[in-house]
Amino acid sequence: MELMNVIQLAQKLIATPSINPVAAGDPNLPGEAAMAQVIEEALRAAGAAEITKTFPLENRPNVFGYFDFKQPETIIFEAHMDTVPVLGMTVDPYAGLVKDGNLYGRGACDVKGPMAAMITALADAASEVSNPQKGEGNQARPRYNVLFAAVCDEESGFSGVCHFMNNLPRFDGKLPVFAVVAEPTELQPVVAHKGTARWEVLTRGVAAHSSTPHLGMNAVYAMAPVIQKLQNLADELQQGPRHPKLGSASLSVGTIHGGSAVNVVPDECIIQVDRRLIPGEIVEDGLAQLEAALEGHEVEITFPLIAVSPMEVPEDHPAAKACLEAAAAAGVESAPAYANYCTDAAFYQPAGVTAVVFGPGSISRAHTRDEYISLQDLEDGVKAYKAIIFH
Repeated sequence: MELMNVIQLAQKLIATPSINPVAAGDPNLPGEAAMAQVIEEALRAAGAAEITKTFPLENRPNVFGYFDFKQPETIIFEAHMDTVPVLGMTVDPYAGLVKDGNLYGRGACDVKGPMAAMITALADAASEVSNPQKGEGNQARPRYNVLFAAVCDEESGFSGVCHFMNNLPRFDGKLPVFAVVAEPTELQPVVAHKGTARWEVLTRGVAAHSSTPHLGMNAVYAMAPVIQKLQNLADELQQGPRHPKLGSASLSVGTIHGGSAVNVVPDECIIQVDRRLIPGEIVEDGLAQLEAALEGHEVEITFPLIAVSPMEVPEDHPAAKACLEAAAAAGVESAPAYANYCTDAAFYQPAGVTAVVFGPGSISRAHTRDEYISLQDLEDGVKAYKAIIFH
């Protein structure tokens, strides 16, 4: 692959399907395999000194490119490769259409556009190191080496970042000094976000013909008071402890499934529960509250389907300050930001690395029917990521 500009690279990434198979409910989808190959080629063209691949899941890799700028410290640039499904999109999800100053397609802002900006910034930095006269009047060397990480499975189980953190490399015996996790934050550094835990709750019954329901036991009826108790718990959480920026914790019942046919008394019913955690809470807190709320009901609670801790970084941490200064260098006004969603960044702190979430584009466009990122945002993203490297 020849070295591309950020728009061309973003288009190529968008044109490469990488739907998360679990999120789509289709285990036969290839996931991130093709995307990983495109990223390998882009990293090679960008000048990565070393490119490696690991497999957190079968045929679903993580890809790493190390940019050695001969500095004593290394930082991480991370972006996830997978996307949500494309069903219902009103634009061609893979065409990479440029129209009215925007780039459209699945992943345009979450996060193939930001990923393209990261790789392009690294390519520019590597080019300037190799050819100082090409620098924009700036003969300064990068302050950091950069390990670029493209990880799998962010949209479902976070397997990619977990595997990465469990095998986090050291450089000259030292951990990376901080990480920048790409998400569409409008170049506002997210220094805290909520965590999430999700469980399945099951009630059992006894199947019978619907003409003689008294011979069975209806699992859906058994679930009804369970849902009411969970609604009560959700209301209590809204009135409970609050984070000064993120507000209260929350709980929501998102799905319910029960029964096999309308003329059969259902023998089981399953709901999925989403619990959002605020900094200071842990997953076990949410589980304890769930169990207490459902005490006395015959239910089976599955171990968390997803467990992501909340994340919080001091606003004056060097990683946050580096992102604020980088946004300013790109001509964007910024301030520390807070998010209700959760990201890969939550997994860095337990591994000993501080992470900030930072990238071009708006989260309001992520997962939408006409997902897009503006071309100006892409260019600003390149400038900002490059400024972090030279910080």
